[in-house]
Amino acid sequence: MNAPHHTRASIRVKFPDGYILSGAFGAKEKVKDVIEWVKSNLMHPTRKFYVFESPPRRVLDEKLFELNLVKAKLVPSSLLYFAWTDLPETKNEHGPFMDMKRLREFIYTPPQPVKKEEKKEGDGDQIMS
Repeated sequence: MNAPHHTRASIRVKFPDGYILSGAFGAKEKVKDVIEWVKSNLMHPTRKFYVFESPPRRVLDEKLFELNLVKAKLVPSSLLYFAWTDLPETKNEHGPFMDMKRLREFIYTPPQPVKKEEKKEGDGDQIMS
């Protein structure tokens, strides 16, 4: 029997404060793309961090960065955990972790009002919108 062929990966990263960052990736994207995505959503993107799976604990370190998500066994879905590299154990009080303002702007873009011009004489039955 053939193994299923997944083309997408659902990646979730759980932070110590309980928030979960969720994203979809192509199965051929690399582990470093996931790391860059996490970094782009951090409150302090210059601070060093790592993500890991558990159990068993497997850190997604530089050795895995060039692997695609299929070879890294992150397809079809995975739950990763976030930690700062400069702490023995990352806890809720070591946050904030995610840049919530940036995420709110990304998630919620208010609808733009539609402009309608008044019907003018000689325009026929067309209304500009």
